[in-house]
Amino acid sequence: LSFTINAISGPSLRIYPLSQFAQPGEKIDVYLYFEEVEDESAVTGLHVDIQINTDELEFDTSEYEQGELVTDFTGTTIWPSSPRYDNGSTTMSIDGVADGNGLYGTGSIAKFSLEILGTAGTFNINILGEGSFLDADGNTIEFRSPVDGSVTVE
Repeated sequence: LSFTINAISGPSLRIYPLSQFAQPGEKIDVYLYFEEVEDESAVTGLHVDIQINTDELEFDTSEYEQGELVTDFTGTTIWPSSPRYDNGSTTMSIDGVADGNGLYGTGSIAKFSLEILGTAGTFNINILGEGSFLDADGNTIEFRSPVDGSVTVE
């Protein structure tokens, strides 16, 4: 038998991969991902906050890249080369603007790295709130609830 499971329907924002395993001291790559954003829901402006438990995980502020949906975009984007971090570095904020038809599809909009600090357990990578997404007319685009990720430290 052949079948497909589509557990995350869009338009949505998610962490990819949803679940990872790591050892203390390792670094892992995490992607902020658009899921099934149709061209009629194309995003021209966004704001997303990602939160981690800084007792167990740490943002590697030198390891941040624009995702494929941004780098492959044929229009103009205003997309910072690095996100903003709050004072305690528990939250990373990503803001971006795209002209014309905006960003759509399924794929990464950002890649960041986390360092695993030490304790065994499972720790969440949370997308805070619903995020802010605007279309070309400045209207809010409704996304489904974001899908958080997790890291299990062995």
